Amino acid sequence: MKWFKKSLAASSLVTGAAVLTLALPATAYAWGVGGHSASGCSEASGDYNYEKVGMYGGSPGYRTWGDLTVSKTCSYGVALQTKFDSYYFGPAGNGDWVTGGWKTIRNSTGTVDITEDDPPVRNVRFQICDVINGSLRYCAPVK
Repeated sequence: MKWFKKSLAASSLVTGAAVLTLALPATAYAWGVGGHSASGCSEASGDYNYEKVGMYGGSPGYRTWGDLTVSKTCSYGVALQTKFDSYYFGPAGNGDWVTGGWKTIRNSTGTVDITEDDPPVRNVRFQICDVINGSLRYCAPVK
């Protein structure tokens, strides 16, 4: 599984939307997202897209994709992190939603592909942090 190839859940990145209609019966949504660390030294911004791919354990699951670009204005290091719920299928066809911890997906300036196709996800969140002496500091949401 490639981390962030194309999927993230809709529930936590809400700012403004442009609706895209696909040739398929599904509807995809596109959002411009961005945020600064609490110190203002680090920034992440870009495009976040998602579409519902079905119901899993009574909750909608999503496929997400997009790109986030990380920049900084101070000498501190930088970390872009994500956290989301993944649906894991059991051997009998049943499954359950599991909440993951924060994972760093970019620790330098530049652009990262945030695509995740498998398994379905929901409640996707991003945060941008300064890294000072190896520790995350001044983390703030990217939304």
